[in-house]
Amino acid sequence: MMYDKFLKLGTDYIEQTLFLDISPEQCAKAAGYSLYHYCCIFNATMGITVKEYSRKRHVSEAAKMINGTSLSLVEIAYR
Repeated sequence: MMYDKFLKLGTDYIEQTLFLDISPEQCAKAAGYSLYHYCCIFNATMGITVKEYSRKRHVSEAAKMINGTSLSLVEIAYR
């Protein structure tokens, strides 16, 4: 696929900064594309927006923490 490297750069950046407040602009910059191009290609290829992807990753990590740690829900929500 033409955009494999592109998507990997963007999603790797999201994964590395998962618990930080990052913007689509930062993801686009990490992938080396303009915000417009990055968002269009990401959405067309992944089927969701950058923000939706990031939010879903936050939720899945929180679910792992709930099931796999002794942290309280408040501690998990804070993270």
